[in-house]
Amino acid sequence: MPPPQQANEDLFDLTSFHIIWQSKWLIVFFILLFSVLGVFQIKRTTPIYTSEAILKYEPASGQAVDFGERSRIIYSRDELRTSAQLIRTPAVANAVLAALDDGSIAQPVVDQSPLSKIRQLAMNNLRKFRAMIVSHPPPQVDRERLEAQSAARGLLNAVSVSLRPDTRLIELRVSMSDPARAERVADEFCRQFIQRLRSERSETFGYAREFLGQQIQQVRDELETAETELFDYGGQADMRLLESDREIALSTLNRLNTDIELLRNEIALLEAEADEEVARQSARQNLATESRGTISALTSRRDELLLREAELSAENSEDFLPLVRTRREIDTLTEKIETAREEFIEAYVSTRTSALNMARKRLSALETRLSEHTERVNKIEGLMIRFRVLQRDIESTREIYNALLDRFKRLEITDEASIGTVTIESPASIPTVPSSPNVTRILVSFAGFGFLFGCGVVLLMQKLDRSVKDPIIVEQVIGLPALAHIPFLRTRKKNTAIFNRAANTGRILAPFEQGRTQVGAEAFRYLRTSINYSSADIRCQVLHVTSCLPSEGKSTVAANLGVFFAEQHKKVLLIDGDLKKPSVHKTFVIPRLPGLSDVLTGQANFDDVVHHSNFDGLDVLPAGLTTPSPATLLESKAMVNFVENMREDYDIIILDSSPAHGMADALVLARLSDGVVMTVRQGHTPMDVLGNVTEKLLSMGVRILGIAYNSTETASLGSQYGRYYGRYYGRYTYGSGENK
Repeated sequence: MPPPQQANEDLFDLTSFHIIWQSKWLIVFFILLFSVLGVFQIKRTTPIYTSEAILKYEPASGQAVDFGERSRIIYSRDELRTSAQLIRTPAVANAVLAALDDGSIAQPVVDQSPLSKIRQLAMNNLRKFRAMIVSHPPPQVDRERLEAQSAARGLLNAVSVSLRPDTRLIELRVSMSDPARAERVADEFCRQFIQRLRSERSETFGYAREFLGQQIQQVRDELETAETELFDYGGQADMRLLESDREIALSTLNRLNTDIELLRNEIALLEAEADEEVARQSARQNLATESRGTISALTSRRDELLLREAELSAENSEDFLPLVRTRREIDTLTEKIETAREEFIEAYVSTRTSALNMARKRLSALETRLSEHTERVNKIEGLMIRFRVLQRDIESTREIYNALLDRFKRLEITDEASIGTVTIESPASIPTVPSSPNVTRILVSFAGFGFLFGCGVVLLMQKLDRSVKDPIIVEQVIGLPALAHIPFLRTRKKNTAIFNRAANTGRILAPFEQGRTQVGAEAFRYLRTSINYSSADIRCQVLHVTSCLPSEGKSTVAANLGVFFAEQHKKVLLIDGDLKKPSVHKTFVIPRLPGLSDVLTGQANFDDVVHHSNFDGLDVLPAGLTTPSPATLLESKAMVNFVENMREDYDIIILDSSPAHGMADALVLARLSDGVVMTVRQGHTPMDVLGNVTEKLLSMGVRILGIAYNSTETASLGSQYGRYYGRYYGRYTYGSGENK
């Protein structure tokens, strides 16, 4: 089962379509009404004739002043559209008015159609409303000028211009009430546009020539000034001597840089050797010192003594006199070797330090000379820079001057060729068929408006109608299930039974067509089955049939329920409990008196007043004599005892009562029953009344079995039952001897 929200949406779609289909004749009426209004609109609309002329436009081959390839592309792309829009300008319109000299041309077409009047009335009211909010004093303007502007504006309103896609054709249309006047205006617009376009292009190239001449003169003056300044500067400073001195100074500067670089390398080498010698001294591994003869001899003698010391110490004690003397001699030699080494290192370092100092002095002298030559070169360069700047200014100015001269010469040659050409490809013709009003479009539009208006009226009426229309909404809002949908069947006689048994025939007949009768029969069988299954857990022997308001079909439903319960070979008693306005006796064509009221008051016995109907197993008890207080009589102990006694004699007891809204009779009978069937007439019973009655019955502890929907249209979209059986019985009927 779909969720409630989705069910409501689907139901709304189906119900809305069904409502519109039911009211199709009303919608057709609105369509016809609006179509008539459309015809009236066409009759009252002033016919408009449109004359069309076609212009062929060839864009300019070049621009007056060329600013590059991208500029040419943009200019060519927009030139056609711009030129087409220039047709609808006040200048062209004024020229057309002056050429034709006909003031009636600019007069607007007065439309006398109803829609135009409504639109004009709305615009006037809107202007008045705006004037009430904001008011401005009228401006002081020239009356003649204002009238000229108004005439040009009125003429332009009748002109439209468009471009044919992917072509250079311009379509010009003029719409007026006079076809001959439209043709003359269209041709004159073409002529005036061509003339004005050529005039504007000539003015444009004249301005370009004037502009280029001014630029050439200005650049020429700048060039002469720059050349004079360069000549004066060259006379003050001999540029040839400056160039020679610059070359000599640069050569000397390069040589000094080379000498300084070599001297710096030499100083770095000396510093590295000095550092290496100091490192050797600290490690005592100065090979150059050891290579000297004195230190070498001392070292050899010490080595011999060390060997002898080792021999003596191995064979003698420590205080052995030769051993002691040997050790003393070794110490003496060691001191001499160290002293010789220190003297050699000091001499070596002193020599290296002297060479390093001399190299550094030479480096300082070279750097001083380098600084002097650098200042000289910079001074020469400063003088040369000003000269070069003047030369570059003269060259750039001369290039600009030559370019302007070239552009000016080409402009003189291509003046006429650069103007775009416009020709009349197809002159305007006198139209013979009005372009407005469009009969087909107006009629279709009015018919569409009529259809939408009719649908809106129908749906609005349905929305304002608060009656019960769909069982699903009732079940969701009130909580009562739908037991059956009784189709809408027209009888030949009011208040007659839907089904009667003909005498001595043994079959069910009806006083109307067979197909729709079978739909009603199946509806009541469906209602009977729903009641049986809804009371499967609790036996529903006493069945109360009521409604919210009068004329909702409760008596018809009660009578047919009795017929179809009797069809199941049950013994059924139908009691007319509506003592105010009984109708069961009319349905079965029996006497009203005596009846239920006579039995309850003791004036008659039940066996004397009960009637055996033409249907086997169905007994009918009419209402009887009307009493002043029916509710008191029905609420009496006699009524309770009567119902209890009838339970023993009958399988099903059906109570037909008065409407439950605002009457106590139905509430009293509901307390005596095992279940209540609410009869609701779709499109008639108010939703709020049904809710109030249901709430009242439930508060009394009454068991409501469900709702029987009466007067449902066959094949109604709101009823699954009606949709199915409406289609089925439309092509099939039961046989004459079938009895379900």
